[in-house]
Amino acid sequence: MSSINARAGFDKLSLDDMRAEYREAISAGREASWATLLAEACELDNITEEQRDHWAHASPTGNAIKDRSKGPMKLTDEGLVINKNALEALLAFASADPKRPNLYGVHFIASDTHVKARATNGHIALDAVGENESARPNEWFVHREFLKGAQKVLDNKSTLTLQFSGASLRDAVVHNEDGVEMASFSWPNDAANFQTSFPEPGVWDDLLKPPGGKKTSRVRLNADYLGLMGKVSKAAGVHGIDCYPPPAKDERVVFRCEGQDTTWIAVVMPMNSEDDEEPSGAAAAVQNLKGAAERTGTTVTMTTMDGEEVHLAGPKNEGEKSKKTRKGRAKK
Repeated sequence: MSSINARAGFDKLSLDDMRAEYREAISAGREASWATLLAEACELDNITEEQRDHWAHASPTGNAIKDRSKGPMKLTDEGLVINKNALEALLAFASADPKRPNLYGVHFIASDTHVKARATNGHIALDAVGENESARPNEWFVHREFLKGAQKVLDNKSTLTLQFSGASLRDAVVHNEDGVEMASFSWPNDAANFQTSFPEPGVWDDLLKPPGGKKTSRVRLNADYLGLMGKVSKAAGVHGIDCYPPPAKDERVVFRCEGQDTTWIAVVMPMNSEDDEEPSGAAAAVQNLKGAAERTGTTVTMTTMDGEEVHLAGPKNEGEKSKKTRKGRAKK
């Protein structure tokens, strides 16, 4: 027997009570539907039909969601909330050609738990996934001009809320970092097209899936350094630049650009952590020597300022290095 049943005829349920029912059902592993729970409570006279209809649009997870850290994009009961950096990134990948209406904007699709934004111009594509705090699935394709216009009233500390009404979108509001409404933006026509799927969703799902497998290597690069490749291609006078993926994990990535009477070759070393900044001269030297040792299978010996010897050994010489080290210690 559910606690709703047990409480029938005793007292009215509040919205917080209903949320507690929902969380209890989910944690117990029972199949739970927010709409079904509301209908059951209404049938047992624990809530009115008016409450049921109003609460149907409330978040079943409760007010605790307000205390979560502010991410760059999420779907709430008020609408889709997105900050300036996230919006700029999506628009950079979206088509700027109005003659391609299916790509001229950003596609948003919400499941019960997450919301995904996708933008592409047919050559590059970007997916961004955030939380769905409204717990309601939906789908929209938002016109680029609407997003560009709304972007103009954003600053680095504010967020934009797209106020969807069913499948339609005409209004957006801007809130400051304290959640206070600072500005509003309206569009004379409907800025959202309701569509059941993104153009060629299966193709783009595969293209946007990170490759896996034993032969796949992954390397983390400083995004600021990648932006410098645009300067290299501009200097060479061409738009294309060749990228040589790393042959092994944590190896360098090489870029090559053939310009008019010039050849440009750049290398970007991997980051060791999220807060890696540009390495110092000494750190860069050690990093380069270590990479050389690993690529050639040789052993490189360095002497520190304190006179301590440091061995950077490649994989082919690992056993030989250990043998020499033990022999050296035995002689001492």
